[in-house]
Amino acid sequence: MMGYRSHFAQASQYFPISIRQSIQALCITPITATIHDVDPDAKVEIDLSTKVVSVETKASANQITTALAEDGFPANVQ
Repeated sequence: MMGYRSHFAQASQYFPISIRQSIQALCITPITATIHDVDPDAKVEIDLSTKVVSVETKASANQITTALAEDGFPANVQ
């Protein structure tokens, strides 16, 4: 399924995403890579203690959370 990884709105938006499982420092690279697969220009910050990923992107929240879930990181927009 490539649709969510290929098209997105032009205006950047910011949203926090809550990862629904425990994450560790080793998760930072794959989570960031998944988001950058959707939008290579996205800005990503990860707070391991709260399991919150802050994203500034041109992609939709649904595109990001779908990609994260498919890569093993089920998530919800806060």
